[in-house]
Amino acid sequence: MLQSPHAKQQAAIAPAWKSIETKIGTLLYVPAELGIPTNKTKSGKRPTSEAYTPKIWPGTSIQLSAKPFSKDETADDSDAMKLEDSIYRDVNLDGTRITRIGFRTSAGWPSIDMEGKKDDETYFRYRACRTKNRTFMLSISGKSIPDQAVLNKVLDSFKPPKDAGPGPLGKWGPVPQTVLLADGHLSVWSPFVLAASDDVPDFGEDNVHPRAFESEFGYSSFAVYYVDLPPSLIEQYDEEGIDRFITSHYENNDDGEPVRLGKFEGYTLSDVHFRSVTYADDTIDGRVDATVKDGKFYLFAASVPRGMLESTDVKRFFSSVIFK
Repeated sequence: MLQSPHAKQQAAIAPAWKSIETKIGTLLYVPAELGIPTNKTKSGKRPTSEAYTPKIWPGTSIQLSAKPFSKDETADDSDAMKLEDSIYRDVNLDGTRITRIGFRTSAGWPSIDMEGKKDDETYFRYRACRTKNRTFMLSISGKSIPDQAVLNKVLDSFKPPKDAGPGPLGKWGPVPQTVLLADGHLSVWSPFVLAASDDVPDFGEDNVHPRAFESEFGYSSFAVYYVDLPPSLIEQYDEEGIDRFITSHYENNDDGEPVRLGKFEGYTLSDVHFRSVTYADDTIDGRVDATVKDGKFYLFAASVPRGMLESTDVKRFFSSVIFK
């Protein structure tokens, strides 16, 4: 079958790709014109970092690093927390909007993908992988970022050095789900599996029995709480009452330190009126929405790393609420 002149031209200008082993030992599949050299040293001590400013991606910086685990790590922290921390040591959360965090495996090792933008409009993507004794990291940043399909192809190819060996994991990471709660009267989507919890809010009444469903992965958590209000309490949960309840339960963080509460606002979703407020401390952003519907008090909460309140997962969680 003969190729058309246009198809031949397209084939001629299609960029060539190559598999490389970087100087720090990580494996990548990149456009040949990117300018990242293949490591030709087969013995000796590897460098711990390398950096490039490729001509084909003007204004873009590529950084690769291999670091031993931080001495400040808390042994009981999850791999997800430790991976997030490895990136937060590079990224100043002040003036940063994190738009997405994803978890996956790379050659059987836990890996994280983080995407965001700084106030000066610098875009960044990180891929970090944690092996037995090192964290390997790839970051691509700049104000002019290459085509997303190309960028994803490069990031998805990032693997730890061959001598790290295969990791122990198959699948790893949270599982998104849509759940029915409140005897099927409430539907909500969560980026993590919501599980029943005994950590329920205190309503100050013996005859009030709240239900709690919570989920957590890394430094992000999502929760749904609801309770049947006795007639004596329903009138107390008007807009001002809801605002007072939220303030009393969220004015301090888990360490007992005061947070910065934002301004309460109201909005309507599917004909149901909600009260909503955001809060922040030095490392965490949060949002709490609450409403009273058919004699039940409902509260929805998310706590995420600084700069992440506008992420896809947070927006979807709050906008997914449906009463049936």
